[in-house]
Amino acid sequence: MKFKDKLKQYRIENHLSQEELASKLFISRTLISKWENGVIYPSYSNMEKLAQIMNVSIDYLLSNEEAKLMTLNANSRKESTFTQKIL
Repeated sequence: MKFKDKLKQYRIENHLSQEELASKLFISRTLISKWENGVIYPSYSNMEKLAQIMNVSIDYLLSNEEAKLMTLNANSRKESTFTQKIL
């Protein structure tokens, strides 16, 4: 199961609206909507907060493919920042 599906399932099972979950994370409702629709993934800090609220590990939230993708994206951003500092 993908992150977006786990998030939505958790929210519905716990009778939370997107607005209520967003309030717990101190973010906008539109971010929750984008996560649930698979448009974007949470930042690592938001992923940590979400895992804590849901009382699960980050590993549980992400499928293997999603975890690899997030790692690749994080590494890509680090390289980009490093390159910009050199130039």
